[in-house]
Amino acid sequence: EMEAGEVDFLINGGSSIDPGNMGPLHEWMDENIWKKVKALETMPRFKGIGDSMQSDSDDWGAWFDVEKVEEAEMPGEFKEKLNALDKLMLLRAMRPDRLINSLASFVGTMMGKDYVS
Repeated sequence: EMEAGEVDFLINGGSSIDPGNMGPLHEWMDENIWKKVKALETMPRFKGIGDSMQSDSDDWGAWFDVEKVEEAEMPGEFKEKLNALDKLMLLRAMRPDRLINSLASFVGTMMGKDYVS
């Protein structure tokens, strides 16, 4: 079951007004993406994801650069911490270009392949 805040972020996105310092992430991440990542941190399962990205910047940068990032293993503790919906929200924040493919896979898994054919 999806919470209203999750659905809202998935549909509309989100952005932090004061995201703070990007640290080493500025080398590969746009500031607007950082604002969206920091907005995700208001949800409990995403707590600390910004710190994780800063401390493991190279791993997160490599993940970000994967062409089909939705199929790549996420760095650090978040590969086990995030569920399928959470991963969609993270893609919404960081790689919206891959969201449609991920949504189709999500719907197919949750509701059946007939819904995405």
